[in-house]
Amino acid sequence: MISIATRPQISDEILANCGVLIIFKNHMQRGFLCELLNLDEENEDYVSILEEGQCIARVNSVKRPFLLSVPYIQRHWLKRGDINSKNKMILKKIKENEKIATEKEVISRKILENSKKDTQKNHNKQKFNDMFKEAAEIKYSVDNSFKQGGHNRETFNAENYRLCLECKSIVEKNDKNCPYCGSYLS
Repeated sequence: MISIATRPQISDEILANCGVLIIFKNHMQRGFLCELLNLDEENEDYVSILEEGQCIARVNSVKRPFLLSVPYIQRHWLKRGDINSKNKMILKKIKENEKIATEKEVISRKILENSKKDTQKNHNKQKFNDMFKEAAEIKYSVDNSFKQGGHNRETFNAENYRLCLECKSIVEKNDKNCPYCGSYLS
């Protein structure tokens, strides 16, 4: 139970059974208050000379009463303009953070898309290289089957072939002109 009173007009039994007593500056009934605080008669004036922010406290777990002092901190009242400017600043920060988060999301999405595109390009390039190598090997086999004399040229090497850019035929690298469309091979 907590009792708060400007004057100690609460029952003596209730006050005597209180675990914690906090007494501020008081000029009335000092004798009774000193009795509650267990103060000697010679220290009775302490209750009257307390400054603003000071009080005398008695706690059952502590043998003697003690002085508590809370420093006075002067409050500077906020003005409406201060509140509005702080709110604007906070809202601006929130918008900036949201913009940064959105930009990061867009960048990460682009990186992911580019990564997917690069992976697809690499896959397509590898697939094209595999198909080119297979087509070059077929050309090698066909060319060697029409050779007369029965002996094959050197073993197959895909690097000995290239693609004609005009007709997309596979030709030997040492050819200067495409044997199928006649275009110049650079």
